[in-house]
Amino acid sequence: MARHSRANQRRILALAHAGARRAIKERSELYRAHIEWAFRQPGMHGRAISCCAAANKLNERCIPSPMGSIWSGDQLIRTARRLGLNPRPARISPKLSPILVRELWTQQPDITPAQVLERLGPDRPLGLQRARNLLTSFRRAAANRSAIYRRIGWWFDRRTVLRVRISATWEKHPEWSAIQVIAKLGPQPLLSPIWVRRILRECRRGVPEEPTLKRRKGRRLRRRRTAQ
Repeated sequence: MARHSRANQRRILALAHAGARRAIKERSELYRAHIEWAFRQPGMHGRAISCCAAANKLNERCIPSPMGSIWSGDQLIRTARRLGLNPRPARISPKLSPILVRELWTQQPDITPAQVLERLGPDRPLGLQRARNLLTSFRRAAANRSAIYRRIGWWFDRRTVLRVRISATWEKHPEWSAIQVIAKLGPQPLLSPIWVRRILRECRRGVPEEPTLKRRKGRRLRRRRTAQ
């Protein structure tokens, strides 16, 4: 039996692989209409349908996969890519979403979760709760770098970065008024004299005003119950 050279063996193996790929693509073409239909179906909360949900749509219609079994999300996306289909993702990948949201938050520290979704657009979908959690984590990290913020115990919201900047300014210039602090930080939509005065007052006292009122109310309620 004649032995083939290594070059001839590689050529035969390449032809076999090419034939297998061609056969897989031809078999996948039979499912193009079904896959396009599945990805046109609506997803949750107005987003694009996910791969797993699209696979379930095909399974509900009893359409077998090219291997004769039920569809899975991974198998569906592989078949779609063989056909040159690039369905819109239902969500941004977990590795990419923190990078995009952090960039938006750096540009606009008072951004809201709804504004994050609007800025990202439909091509980069992100859940509202996911956007809220990411913004909270960024604000918490910024607050943890401020000793005054940790000591006073402010909450994390759209004004977190402003509180950090106001408290840092107060440390350097404790005699400044609210108008002077605003002039230093520059005019911003959430920076009103009344609110800045309250933050400066809380910096001097070391306790936020609203939680103090709640605690005092609680003590009065406990005293009344004890007296009764």
